[in-house]
Amino acid sequence: MLISMLASAVAHACSCAVVVTPTVLPGHGATVPANLPALWVGAGDNTEGWILMDARGRRLPAELRAPRGPTPSAHLEWHELVPGDPLQPGRTYRIRPVRPDGEAWETTFHTGPPAPLPRTLGTVVVGPLVEGPLQIKTLRSCSGTLDALQRIVVVHHTSEAAPWRELFVYNTLVDEQPWSPRTSLCTQPVTGGSWTGRGQDRVFATCGWSTALRPGAHTVRFEAHLPGQGPIYTDTATVPLHCSEERWPVVTEDRVDLGPVLGNPAPPPGK
Repeated sequence: MLISMLASAVAHACSCAVVVTPTVLPGHGATVPANLPALWVGAGDNTEGWILMDARGRRLPAELRAPRGPTPSAHLEWHELVPGDPLQPGRTYRIRPVRPDGEAWETTFHTGPPAPLPRTLGTVVVGPLVEGPLQIKTLRSCSGTLDALQRIVVVHHTSEAAPWRELFVYNTLVDEQPWSPRTSLCTQPVTGGSWTGRGQDRVFATCGWSTALRPGAHTVRFEAHLPGQGPIYTDTATVPLHCSEERWPVVTEDRVDLGPVLGNPAPPPGK
């Protein structure tokens, strides 16, 4: 399989413009159950606090607390914003950060009917096999392109998990290990999700020497967290990523950056 890595001076010394934008989960305009345990609020060092308001701008009591579990992203400082009084179904609420520079930023969300906290997440739907180029962050460059076997995997939510999908922080486990590749050094995963979106991911393997997943069958499942709550999981699915014999082997000197260390170099034929 052809693996071509971008090689240039920029690849070895890339620089990324860091723009820290306040972020709230659920996203702007999303609807979540009115009995939500908390909201995710994330920002940089220039944020002194957060304000929860009703649709008319009236300030509501809320407590800011440290997160008790995985947060929606690694590049922001996250807290859980806990409403002091129960939110009402069928309402619109506003959230605003307190910033010393006075810069205005605001988001809104809507509340639906209360729902029980979910105990199950759902199943994994495995998409068709795609063979072709894949842009990905590597250990030696900002971004590279490799020829890969790829499948999209998506959460099919249970009825009890579906109302909470806009508030979940999703993580992917491949062969029971965290899976968190990125397209480049300068890109971040979708808030509370992966490089392909929330409640979905792309799993891939290469047929030559690299540190991507070894070809073959791999297990995938998703975990999800609500603010202040323990994880729930999907069932485990098998994702086949098989190479044909004529694709063995192509050697690359670069290494795919999957976040954590995953997989091993694919063995040559006959091993």
